[in-house]
Amino acid sequence: MDIIKKSLKPLLFYGGLPRVKRTWRRLSSRHKIFILMYHKVSYNDKHFYGEAVKPDIFERQVIFLKKYYQIVNLTDLKKMGFNQKQQKDIAVLTFDDGYRNNYDCAFPVLRKHKVPATIFLTTDYINTNHLLWYDRLAWILNKAVFMPDKATLIKYDIYPELCAKINDFFTSGSSLRHNILNYVAASLKTYPSERRDEILSRLSNACKVNAWPENIERAMLSWDEVNEMSRHNISFGSHTKTHPVLSAISLSESKNEIVESKRVIEEKLQQSVTTFAYPYGKKEDFNGNITKILSDEGFEYACSTITGIEEYPLKAPLTLKRKGVALSPYLFY
Repeated sequence: MDIIKKSLKPLLFYGGLPRVKRTWRRLSSRHKIFILMYHKVSYNDKHFYGEAVKPDIFERQVIFLKKYYQIVNLTDLKKMGFNQKQQKDIAVLTFDDGYRNNYDCAFPVLRKHKVPATIFLTTDYINTNHLLWYDRLAWILNKAVFMPDKATLIKYDIYPELCAKINDFFTSGSSLRHNILNYVAASLKTYPSERRDEILSRLSNACKVNAWPENIERAMLSWDEVNEMSRHNISFGSHTKTHPVLSAISLSESKNEIVESKRVIEEKLQQSVTTFAYPYGKKEDFNGNITKILSDEGFEYACSTITGIEEYPLKAPLTLKRKGVALSPYLFY
């Protein structure tokens, strides 16, 4: 069955099926909006959390999307009008966090093919040489000079529930490490940020590796890069200041994370910010109170990481579903 699916992928995604779907949409007036979620586009990020789409693969995806979809900026959705003559569904490209490789590797492709996109910025990290906590975790484990066993980790006051899994990471083959890293990250996500930072510092000491050496080039965008992209059809939205689980902190803290991130981007770009992406973005990571803050602060669209496809007209623009992209040219899982 897997062999059959693999052989059909080029036909399904590059062949006739998009035309069949497009005709059905036109006849039924049910146009779909595919909001695609990227993080990193790079050939070399193996030490960080999550896998990047390679630039050549990303370009093949963009070419495919441009052929079969109308690609629009997230901020332009409100301008779209659909009718029976509309032949193409809509695709929206979004990037979370604000990695520098969005500028170095994705932006040249987007500019070459005249394709818009939206990048959501975690503003406290922009223009700095700091790493988001899950990238710090991945860096420490992947670059460890010393691979501590469970007993050693306990001596460094690493929580016992994490010690076994971290030890498994060091003793397992490369094929299993990805899943173990995901488990450790999911556990740390639930901790308060101060406690999580303490654990990462202790883990760094246990592994005898700097969490992120200052002499290494920054991993996140600079404001000069953001400004340049904004002049070439790339829009920018808020992803909070520090990437917390919004539902796990107080409402006043959540509001500050949202409002200050929006303010900084507007100040730097001298344009309104009306789009947002929830950090982590699962159902449990935000709630109605958070959505109300967004509405009150003038946000028009907010993206989750809940998997799905939207349909015009949008029913819930502040809780938009997205589709994660595959690492292959065939885009959809």
